[in-house]
Amino acid sequence: MRLGLLRRPAVFAVVLGVLLVIGTVAGGALYESINPSYDRVVWLEHDAADAAAPVAVRRALFGDGRFLALSDDGYRAGVLDQRTTDEIFAAIRAGASDWNVGYDAAGVTGERIELVLGGPTTKQVAVANPEMNLRVPADLERVLRLLSSADRVVASVPFIAGSLVFSATPLQGGSDSADGLPMGFPLDAAKAPQGVAIGGADLAVVKAMWTDLDSRLEPSLAHRVVIADGRAWQISWRLDLDDVGRLPASAVGP
Repeated sequence: MRLGLLRRPAVFAVVLGVLLVIGTVAGGALYESINPSYDRVVWLEHDAADAAAPVAVRRALFGDGRFLALSDDGYRAGVLDQRTTDEIFAAIRAGASDWNVGYDAAGVTGERIELVLGGPTTKQVAVANPEMNLRVPADLERVLRLLSSADRVVASVPFIAGSLVFSATPLQGGSDSADGLPMGFPLDAAKAPQGVAIGGADLAVVKAMWTDLDSRLEPSLAHRVVIADGRAWQISWRLDLDDVGRLPASAVGP
């Protein structure tokens, strides 16, 4: 571009606008890096026998204290006290920028989890053997411990998900035992990396055929094999956290 073009008001205005947009985006990214903001922390758990298998939402804490935990009989809900909630998110804001994206464990790896921090700022941290991993920094270890303890003292009321996220993964070869797809199941959308959320009346149709969805939420159980489009697919499902609204009154307490 010749300098003379910048003397034209229209061209100058366009260039100035582009520079302002670039400055705003760069400034916003810098601000978030200095002042990270999170409003959700999710504990994802892999099948210990197969790290590549589908994951389950083991625990989820929202900034307003809503807490969900997966138990042997499905999800249970409650509201964590504000002091502990603030303590957890303060520790995350203060330490997350220094946390590694992964903490491997020495020796044999059993349980493997992923802590997903969501909000205006996002980050994901993988931890192997979280209860015995000496490489985990103290502030992250405390966050994991507080989330685990909330299972027992907070999550006490049964919670049935109003929406589930389904994912479809192609399998090599066929299968000796396979199910059919429920009527209208959005297989193409489920093939996407993020899967597809199904709720309301559509989820009721799926549950009418797959009646065990709410009892098969553990990572080792939350999947089934189907035959569609002439090949075998593994359909997995997990809790749709974007659909978690108000908790039942019995979960909130007095």
